[in-house]
Amino acid sequence: MPRSIHLQSTSKGIGQGNPFSSSAVGGPILIFLSLIAGVVLLFQNPEFAMYFEKDNVGWYVEYSQTIFHPDHAARTLYWGESILLPLLGKVLGASKSLASFKVFCCTIALSLLPTLAYLSLKTFKYYWQAVLAVFIFASTFVWLKEIGIGYPDPLTALLFLIAAFARKPLVLASALALAALSHFSMATVGSATLALLLWFSPILSSREQKQMALSALLGLGFGRLLLQLWYWKFDYLHVTGRIHWFFDRGPQFFLDLYLQNVWGFWTKPGILFLITYACMVMFFIYKQKFFFALSAILTMGVAYGVMFCTLDGLREFAVTIFAGYIYLLRAFVTSLSKATPKNT
Repeated sequence: MPRSIHLQSTSKGIGQGNPFSSSAVGGPILIFLSLIAGVVLLFQNPEFAMYFEKDNVGWYVEYSQTIFHPDHAARTLYWGESILLPLLGKVLGASKSLASFKVFCCTIALSLLPTLAYLSLKTFKYYWQAVLAVFIFASTFVWLKEIGIGYPDPLTALLFLIAAFARKPLVLASALALAALSHFSMATVGSATLALLLWFSPILSSREQKQMALSALLGLGFGRLLLQLWYWKFDYLHVTGRIHWFFDRGPQFFLDLYLQNVWGFWTKPGILFLITYACMVMFFIYKQKFFFALSAILTMGVAYGVMFCTLDGLREFAVTIFAGYIYLLRAFVTSLSKATPKNT
C-alpha cells in the first residue's frame, strides 16, 4: 500500500466526510453550542430566580458547612446519604454562602451538555453522530429546563453521563461509585438499569457485556461501602432514610396522588421524550435486539415506579432514567453508522 493511502486510511475518525474537523473547528463549536444551549435551557426554568432566595433548598449548603461535624438532622434525615455535593462544596470553598453554593450547583448543571458533546466526539465515528446525540438529548430531555438548583441531582446526572459513555470497566465503576456518594437511592436505580442495558448491549461483544455490567454493580457496591464507612466515622443514625420515608407514608398516599392527575403523571417526562424513546426501542426491535429493547422498556418502567413513590415528580424520574436514556441514545446513534457507507 502506498504511504499516502496508508496515511489517509489511518486518519479516519469522527468528522470524516464533514467540512469541520472535530479536533480543529467542529468539536469546539459543538461543545460551545452545547454550553449555550445549556444556558438557554437553564434560564427557561420559571423557578430559577427562586432558588437563589434566602433559605431556598438551603439544607445542602448547611450540610456542606458542617460536613465534617454533621448535626443531628444530617445524621438522621434522608438527605444525609448525599455526601458528595456537600463535600465538594466544602473542599472547594463554595459553601461559604448560599449564593456561592448555588452558583457552584449551576456550574455543574451547565456542564452536562458540553460533557455530552465532548464524550460524543470522543466516542462516535462520525461528526454528525455527535451532533445528532446532543441535539436529540437537548431537545427531548425536559428536565434540563426544570433542574433544581441546590440539589445533588446535576452532579449525580453528570456521573451517570460519564458512566454511560465509559469504555473501560474501571471508569464505569468509579463513576457509579461516586454517583452512590452523590445520591445513593437514585444511583441504585440508575446503576441497576444501566447494568441491565449493558448486559444486553448491541454495541458490545458478549465478553464486554458481562464485564461492563458487573463493573457497574461492583462500582455501586463499592460506593455503598464508602458511604457506610462515612456513616460509621461520623456516627450516623440511619442507612436507608428514603426507604423509611416512603413506608412512613404508605402506598395509598402515593396512589391518591396518582389518581388526582393520571394523564399528567404519564406525560410528565414530555410527549417528545416519550415518542423519541419509543422510536429508539422500536428501532432495536426492528434490528432484532429484543432483550436490549426489553431492557429499555424496563428502565422506563422503573423510572415511572420511582416517580410514583416520590413527591418530586419529574426530578426523580429524570435522574433515575438519566444513565439508561443516555446509553440507549449512545447505542442508537452508534448503530446508525453501520448503515452509513464509508467514504472511499
